[in-house]
Amino acid sequence: MPTYMIQKQIHTLIQYGLFDEGRLVPFSRNNIRFSAWDEDVTTAWRSRYWIAESEVDSVSFVDAWKLFQDALTKIVSRSSFVGQAYHTDIGRPYLIKRVDSEIAYCRHSRERGPVPLHFNEDELGALDILLGDGGIPEAFYLYWNDAVNAVGYAAKLVLMFAAIEILFDRASRSTSDFYVTIEAVFGADIKRELYGTREDGGRSGLRQRLVHGDYLAVSDTKNYVEIVHQTIVRYFNQCMLREHPINEGVVGPQRHLFGNLESWQGFIRAGSEAPLELKCVLAAFSANEDNPVGYEIVPLDERPENY
Repeated sequence: MPTYMIQKQIHTLIQYGLFDEGRLVPFSRNNIRFSAWDEDVTTAWRSRYWIAESEVDSVSFVDAWKLFQDALTKIVSRSSFVGQAYHTDIGRPYLIKRVDSEIAYCRHSRERGPVPLHFNEDELGALDILLGDGGIPEAFYLYWNDAVNAVGYAAKLVLMFAAIEILFDRASRSTSDFYVTIEAVFGADIKRELYGTREDGGRSGLRQRLVHGDYLAVSDTKNYVEIVHQTIVRYFNQCMLREHPINEGVVGPQRHLFGNLESWQGFIRAGSEAPLELKCVLAAFSANEDNPVGYEIVPLDERPENY
């Protein structure tokens, strides 16, 4: 069974501060080694990154990655809790190298500036209609605004579910009446995925699972934030905003100032003196994304079928 060396960057506001005799030293948990991205004690305080590294025995790099990621998620989430600050590996660069291979699979990602959306005559007209309407509780807009301004996927969904329950007045209606409305707005399939079934009391639905501690499953592959967002916008357009509809064709709605990543991933190989290590690869890509010195993107016809 092959062995894979895996490295991943962690973006954080938790300043790495484990020292031994004046040097920053790593720590290991669950077979993953953590250390400061910048190991120079005179400059490390400026860094916003850690690095996680492990060697994993597995049948393929995909399976090795899953084992690594499952273990890493457990540690990162708990580190954020005890560190009381932003700490995430989601969307960050990584490198997977089979130890007996001369190539590696790499993800290079970087922050890009946010792309704003326009506020024109239709948006102003829609705003005036909503301000003049007294039928929708103020709490709907407050929850929805919090959802748009939130960063995390699960946080967005929980806030959007709260807004939906206010919009469709769940508190003063029977559960069956509420679900009839939800199905009419979202359709039977999405209603079932979000709110479960009568037979299981809603427990299989994403809303119940998130609110009651079951979190996201591997099978939750759809972008439910976008699905819910587009469905509610369409509902408003059909019911209230026919003269000044909200644009339903926006790509990437709920745009945010933060977390705007662009990325490339694929197989790379190194020149004779360039190490296949994450820090070195990222430095080369950051200096020249189109022609990273010391590294070559492996052409499609040379990429391995099994790695």
